[in-house]
Amino acid sequence: RPPTSDGITIQRPPPRGRFTYIAYGDSITHGYCAETPYPGLIGRLNNWTAINLGWGGIRVTPRHGPALGAIPADLISMLIGTNDYGGGNCEVAAGLSETLDGIREAQPDVPLVVITMIVRREAGDPHGDCSSDGGGGGVTLEQLREQLRREVNRRIHAGDRNLHLVEGGGLLSLGDLGDGLHPAGTDAMEKLARGINAHFHRLGLARTFHCYAERYPHLLEEYCGGTATECDWVALQRHWDQHGRVGG
Repeated sequence: RPPTSDGITIQRPPPRGRFTYIAYGDSITHGYCAETPYPGLIGRLNNWTAINLGWGGIRVTPRHGPALGAIPADLISMLIGTNDYGGGNCEVAAGLSETLDGIREAQPDVPLVVITMIVRREAGDPHGDCSSDGGGGGVTLEQLREQLRREVNRRIHAGDRNLHLVEGGGLLSLGDLGDGLHPAGTDAMEKLARGINAHFHRLGLARTFHCYAERYPHLLEEYCGGTATECDWVALQRHWDQHGRVGG
């Protein structure tokens, strides 16, 4: 029963829940070909509650924006677009913009990270009929990535300080894919999770490895220039993978 004082009921505030991370995307996010998808692995690394909103086969879908925004979150990431390329969609920027609008209407300040598409087989081959006269001419995966970059950067320059861009093309190699599209099992999915998490650190959105760097002065100096706010989180993640898992 709540304590009282002079007949006034005093309600204690509810305890704050764990940090909630939402990962939105297609079958890569859903975890096809892997036992544990990358959102769950990132959640474990940071002791976060991870909500995986990955659906196989989806493309950039503006109507999902309001639904995403309706779920209270501390961080949202979006890794989507490879099915737009595979399906011959010539334009993704407008759809991404509408999706972001839907999220921002409900959660204007939540940190939001757009990750461009990871590698895939035949990414350099033009897909779709994107010419104005119907005479052929498709887009490559990199051209669709550039559309995402431009839209994200446009919104950042317009004042969305909690919107961030992460380049997905370097997170995995073709050798990490089992079918030319999806991460091939646990090792590749863990590599993807660690790479995304390192970028979360770079953006100041995660803190898992602060203690690792601060525990060893030589690492703090070598990878962070003496201060944890300046760490090269991708390089530090690589060091932890090679040495920290054993040494602690």
